[in-house]
Amino acid sequence: MPVTTSSEGPPSADDTIWDRPWVEVDHVVLDLETTGNDVASARICEIAWERRDARGRTIDRFESLVHAEVPVGVSQAIHGIDDAMLAPAPTLRSIAARLREALGSAILVGHRIAYDVSFLSAAAERGELEPPRVHALDTKKLAQRVTHGVTTSLAGLAELWDLPRPSHRALPDVIATVALFDRLLDELRPSTARDLWVAQSLDGPALIRDDVRDVITRAVAMRRVVRVRYRVPGRAAMDAELEPWAIVGAHVEGMLVTKGRRVLRGDRILRAELGERSFVPPTRWTSSLAITP
Repeated sequence: MPVTTSSEGPPSADDTIWDRPWVEVDHVVLDLETTGNDVASARICEIAWERRDARGRTIDRFESLVHAEVPVGVSQAIHGIDDAMLAPAPTLRSIAARLREALGSAILVGHRIAYDVSFLSAAAERGELEPPRVHALDTKKLAQRVTHGVTTSLAGLAELWDLPRPSHRALPDVIATVALFDRLLDELRPSTARDLWVAQSLDGPALIRDDVRDVITRAVAMRRVVRVRYRVPGRAAMDAELEPWAIVGAHVEGMLVTKGRRVLRGDRILRAELGERSFVPPTRWTSSLAITP
């Protein structure tokens, strides 16, 4: 069945969890091991998750092998799970109620989460589970935003940031992803889950997070500087003061202190904070954004 992922359009405004303050939202970091990569023929053979609140406190943690009903095959070489280990394991149907309770009104998070969602969706089509949420947060895509040009494999990021190492088993990979997600949250400091969804939108036109837009719009009106963390592809992120003159669409024009006049792509602004200092825009300037200053 076709799998709808977060890359196919933003969460609906009707799904209000995406627009609640992040400090009010729980999230579930999930990982699966499977008997193969073909969602039509392979099955889930291990599942683990950790439900946490926005302050990082663990609410629920679960791990279990899953009776796969098909042979493990060559995937055993990756995760080390064999048919004998799965023979006495519970079925996915017997875990379904526990998973439904854990996901509840929470945001689903994972590394390459579209893969996991595809297997959950296939299981739902077979009547083993309830369908998962259409949209989810992908720590791989968020890491691409934060560490552009650096490895985005879970193992590579764990080594880069000295995080717990994954092992191609569900719970160790959940623990590694939890630590990675915390690091990404510290870099991005979202106001809502939708801000994170926008940050992971790497394809298509540039998008600017609502929280970043709000800060810069206020700064333009108040003639106040903004402290920004900004990443140009292939370069390390920089922290700088911006004197914003105008914002149109996903682009911001102004004076990047010590760097000169700039037009910044809003999707490359990792975070923004209103500063205390006021500034005076140039008395005469022609906007590159095709607006009247």
